[in-house]
Amino acid sequence: MKCLFLLSSYSFLPVLLLLFLTTNSNNNNRSLITAFTPKYSSLLFKLKHTQNHSRNRNHHMKMFSAQSPNEEVSQYDDEDFLAYESAMKEVISSFRVMQKKDKQQDFDVAKQYLFSPRKYLDNYVSKLSNQNHDDNENQEDEQQQQQKQNLQLSDDDYDANSDSIHSTNRSINNVPVDNNNIIFAKEIKEQRSNFVNKLNMTKTQSEMTLRALSYMGDYCAKKQTTKPLYVAWDKLVETGLKPRANSINTYLYRITSEEEIPGTQLGQEHRDIASEVAYLNEMLYQPTENTISIRIKSFIKRGDANSAEKLLWNSSDSGVSQKDTLLRHRTCVPVLELHCQNDDMTSALRLYRRMKDIPSIHFEIETYSMLLSSIARLGYFRCDSSQIQGAIEIGYGPGYGPSLFDQLATEMSEDILEITNECATSIRNGFALGFQNLGMAKNLREVPYDCQLAPIHNLASEKELVACRVHISDDSSLCPRTNARLRLIMLHESQRRHMHDTLLKMADTQYEAYDARLEARGQKSSKKSMEENYAGSHLDGFAKWLDSRKGKPFTAIVDGANVAYFGLGYVNHHQVKLMVDMLEKLGETPLVVMPQKYMQKKFYVRQRFVQELTQPQLDIIDELTESGKLYQVPHRCLDDYYWMLSSVSNQTVSRNGADLDVTPSIDEKRWACARPVLISNDQMRDHKLELLEPRLFRRWVSSHIINYSFTPFLKDIAEEREISFSKANVFSREIQKNPTYLNESEDELSGFAWHFPVKDWEPNDRFCVRIPQKIVLDSEAKLDDISSSYLN
Repeated sequence: MKCLFLLSSYSFLPVLLLLFLTTNSNNNNRSLITAFTPKYSSLLFKLKHTQNHSRNRNHHMKMFSAQSPNEEVSQYDDEDFLAYESAMKEVISSFRVMQKKDKQQDFDVAKQYLFSPRKYLDNYVSKLSNQNHDDNENQEDEQQQQQKQNLQLSDDDYDANSDSIHSTNRSINNVPVDNNNIIFAKEIKEQRSNFVNKLNMTKTQSEMTLRALSYMGDYCAKKQTTKPLYVAWDKLVETGLKPRANSINTYLYRITSEEEIPGTQLGQEHRDIASEVAYLNEMLYQPTENTISIRIKSFIKRGDANSAEKLLWNSSDSGVSQKDTLLRHRTCVPVLELHCQNDDMTSALRLYRRMKDIPSIHFEIETYSMLLSSIARLGYFRCDSSQIQGAIEIGYGPGYGPSLFDQLATEMSEDILEITNECATSIRNGFALGFQNLGMAKNLREVPYDCQLAPIHNLASEKELVACRVHISDDSSLCPRTNARLRLIMLHESQRRHMHDTLLKMADTQYEAYDARLEARGQKSSKKSMEENYAGSHLDGFAKWLDSRKGKPFTAIVDGANVAYFGLGYVNHHQVKLMVDMLEKLGETPLVVMPQKYMQKKFYVRQRFVQELTQPQLDIIDELTESGKLYQVPHRCLDDYYWMLSSVSNQTVSRNGADLDVTPSIDEKRWACARPVLISNDQMRDHKLELLEPRLFRRWVSSHIINYSFTPFLKDIAEEREISFSKANVFSREIQKNPTYLNESEDELSGFAWHFPVKDWEPNDRFCVRIPQKIVLDSEAKLDDISSSYLN
C-alpha cells in the first residue's frame, strides 16, 4: 500500500494505477480509489464510462451478427451515438414504449436493436431524395403500366403490424402514382423485406421499435435538442416501417429548427437530413408547401436549379388543386434566384412566366428587381442584343431590347406600387454592366448597393441611356432628364362604379351592426330606421340628388364633422364657415356633408356631455342650408360614406359633360388635381380594406383627398384664420410609363421613360429608366460628363 502511494506521486503512474484498478475492481480497490485527488477521480470516471460504453457497443455489435459474419460493418459516429443512446434511455424510461399486451422478451429484442451502434442496411431515402424522376420523360408501355399496378401499396405494406410484404391494387394513401411513387414503392418494399429477413423481428417487436423511435421525436422537441435524431432517423428509415404523419412532422420541425444541419458520420457529401424527412413525408402522405420548400432548398444548396424546378412542378401537379394550395412565392423564388445567378435567362424567364400564371404566388419587390437587373446585366435590354431563347414562345416577343423591358416593367407596375433604394441601385448597376463600353452609357458606373443615389437635373440626349434618380416638380410634372410628363392616374369608370356600389353595401352593413349594438344595450331603434335597407337607400338617394341637381357642379366636398371638431373636443360651426369661405376664395364650389345630430340645438358629444349650440352657430347652419352648400346626413347613418361617394359621382346634370379636373397649365390659383377634392383629415383606416384593393385605394386617395390645418376657434365668435392645405397629388405615386418627344411641341415620339417611386426617397423623387431605341457607340457619343460621383 505504501509503495502504491509513493508511486502515485509521479505524474505518469496515477494513470497506470487507475487502469489497473478499473480492470480489477473490488472493495479494497474502491477504498484505494477514494484516496486519490479529485483530479484523478474525475479521470477515473471518464475512463470507466468509456470502458462501459465500449463493452455495450461490443455487446450490441454481436447482435444479429450470425446471419452475415463476413459482411463489412458500418457504425454510427461515436459522438452522435452517445447523444442518441442517452436520449433513448430517457425515452424508454419516460414513455410507454412497452404496453400491457407486450412481452418482456419482445421488448428486450427491440431494445437490442435500438441500442445497437451497427448500421445493417443502406439508407434508401437518402438515395431517392437526391434524385428527381420526371414521370413525363418517357412514354410507358403496357409492361410498365402493369408494373405500376403491381407496385401500388396499401397502408399495411408499411405497417409494423404486418408480418409479410404484400401488394394490393391501391395507390399510396390516395396520392396519384407517378414514376417517383413507383420507384419509392419498390424501394420501401425491398427495405422492409430485407430488414425483416436480416433481423428476424416479429410484428410486435417491430411495433415497439417504431414506437420508441417515434417517441424520440417528441422527446427531442420537448428538450429542444437535435443530435439524437441523426441516429434515430437512420434507424427509422432502416426498418422500412411507416411512421405516423405527426411523427414525421415532429422530426421535421426539430431538425429544421437548427440553423445548420450537419451531415452524418457516413461520409456522404451533400447529406441533407431535413430533405430526407420531407421526402418520406411526401411519399407516404401528401406534399405540403413546407416539405416542397425544404427539398427545393436541398437542390439549391447543391446548385442544381433544374432538379429543383422539376421538383417544383412535379409537386404542384400531384393531388387536387395543388397549384392553388402548395406553391407560394417563397417556394419558387430560390429557384428563380439560382437561374439568375447562373446567367440562365431562358430558364429564369420561363419560370417567372409560370409563376405569374399561378394565383397563389404574389410577387415581391425584390423578385422583380432581381429579374430586371439580371437581364440588364447580361445586355438583353440592348436593341442590338440576341433574343432570350424561348422568350417569344411564352409571350415576350421579340425577346430582347427596350420592348422586353417595357413588358416586364408593365407586369411589375400591376403588382408593385413602389420600390426600394436597394432595388433601384441593383437595376441601375445591371444597366451599367450590360451597356458598358457604349457611348450611350458613358455616365453610368457601377456603385455600391447601399449607396444613396442623388437626383440628376441635367436634360439627357435622346441617344443617352438613363437609369438614375430624378426630382419631379409639382409645377410642371416633367422629368428633368427625359422631359417625360408624369400623369395623375385615376380610377376608371368601372372602378368608380365598383366603389359606388360597395359604399351602398357598406352603409347597410354598418347600420345593421350599429342597430345590433343598440339592441344589446337595451335601446330601441326608431320607426324610420326599421325600414328595409334604410342606410343604403338614403345613401343612394344622395347619389341621385348629386346626379340630378342643377346649378354649378361641386368641386370641393367638406367633411363637416371633421372640420367642426378639428382641434377641439366639441363642435364649432364657425370653423366650417371659415373652410367654406376659404374654398370659395380659391375658386371652388363647396358642399358640406354634416350629420343631422350636429345640426340640432342640443346633442351628446360624448357620454355625459351635452353640447348646446349658440345662436350664431345655428345661424351658420341655416345660412349654409339655404344656400345649398350643406347636406344633412340622416339619423344613424355614417356621414363618411356620403362625402366619399361624392368623389365618384358624375354630377350628370350640373356638370353637363364638362371636365372638372384642373391641370397645372390652366389656372395657377386652383389646385392642379382631380375634382371634386375631398377636404378631410380622416385617415379612413376603418374603410380602406373593404372599399378598394390597396393600389386603387391609394390611387383614389392621392387623386381626391386634401388635408388641412388651422388654429382652432376657442371662442364662439367668427375670427379670421389662415388655412394651410396639403394638396392632392399632381401626378400619381405609382410606377408609370410615359412617352418622350424630340421637341417641345410633342409631335415627334423618341421613346418611352419609366418612373418608379422609391420608399426611402422624397415623395416627388423617382427612379427613371429610359432605353434608347438605337445603339450609340463611343465615337458617336456627345454627352455631358456627370459621372464624377454616384449620381446617375
